[in-house]
Amino acid sequence: MHNINMKKITLPKLSKVNFCRVCKSKNITKLKIIKSFYLSNFDLTIDIPYACCNDCNFIFQMMYVGDDFLNYYYLKSPMLRRDKLTKEDIDQSKRCYDFFTKSYKLTNKTKILEIGPGNGALLRYIYKKDKSKLYFSDLSKEASNVLESIKGLNNFNKSKINNFDLIIMRHLLEHIHDYDKFFLYLRKRLKKKSKLFIEVPDWSILDLHTDPLIFEHLSQFNVYNLCKLLTKNNFQIESLEKDIVVDDPSSPNRIVRVVAEFVDVPFFKNQFVDFFKKFYSNTSANWIDNLNKILNKFKKKKVALYPSSTLTFEAIKNSDFSNVTVTGIYDIDKKKQNKKNLGYSVYDPLKLKKDDPDLILTFSMAYEPEIRRLLERMKLRAKIISIQNLIENNMLK
Repeated sequence: MHNINMKKITLPKLSKVNFCRVCKSKNITKLKIIKSFYLSNFDLTIDIPYACCNDCNFIFQMMYVGDDFLNYYYLKSPMLRRDKLTKEDIDQSKRCYDFFTKSYKLTNKTKILEIGPGNGALLRYIYKKDKSKLYFSDLSKEASNVLESIKGLNNFNKSKINNFDLIIMRHLLEHIHDYDKFFLYLRKRLKKKSKLFIEVPDWSILDLHTDPLIFEHLSQFNVYNLCKLLTKNNFQIESLEKDIVVDDPSSPNRIVRVVAEFVDVPFFKNQFVDFFKKFYSNTSANWIDNLNKILNKFKKKKVALYPSSTLTFEAIKNSDFSNVTVTGIYDIDKKKQNKKNLGYSVYDPLKLKKDDPDLILTFSMAYEPEIRRLLERMKLRAKIISIQNLIENNMLK
């Protein structure tokens, strides 16, 4: 239900938007642009000012008419709903299909949802090509009735389907006001590694043949702020293209297409920093604790460290080596040899045969297999434990 008096439509109460809806910055500039929109279906005129974010160049309407008014506007707007597709419909659908299937192949088992599908041209094209499981979501009952009559298309609002493999949004994102709420809605309907296909007008370059300011276009995207919005909301950009659609009546004829993958890590709502701190703190503390347990088991034994690296230094600084005899640090890099790191001399690995340690601790993520092979070829009696063993708690039984 919409809280709108349907008998007499009056000017809605406008709310001020004083921050960027993409990056949340309050560093915005009010543009000297006020566009007067005449809404013929309501016989109303509304004046809307525009602003620009100085941090990501996002241009947006500085006053918002509200969700209820905008949704009712869409419901009452005259839209052409046709069963038959035009040549332009088919050509545009082919361009979209060819783009996103370069990075994501569809099958008859792929679950796809298109939000705001218009006359369903792209979904019809996909059904013809792949017979995928296709769903649509549209505010308009008129549109839904037309789409439901088309073979292969299912009304999402009448289903209980979620966990889609692909969600399609063509010329939709510029109509959305609350991106936090909208992307939360999307994430609830996707699974990890699901794809998002987006097509929006591209205002990186202004087109003098069209008017960029349309009442229902609350935002004007360029490539930079579009990618920023997606990344911020847990989507990793996989492919992107710009195009000029000369036969598309929608402004500005210049468009940008993006395929992005849903990544299940908390990038959104500034949680990534906290997540990373917690992850790093826990990981570091765990392997240091495990290292101390190992050193305690090898009390009064000889221990060698390999190689001369940041992780080796972290181990020395944060662990208790007082009850073992450290024979030294060993590294194949001759530039590091014959020097001292944190009080320990750095030697050629060949010296390990002479030093005959009981335990060799290796601290290298990238070169661990190579280091282990080197040490095993030397046929040393020492037990070898790597940083990976310490992190995974897979050491001595």
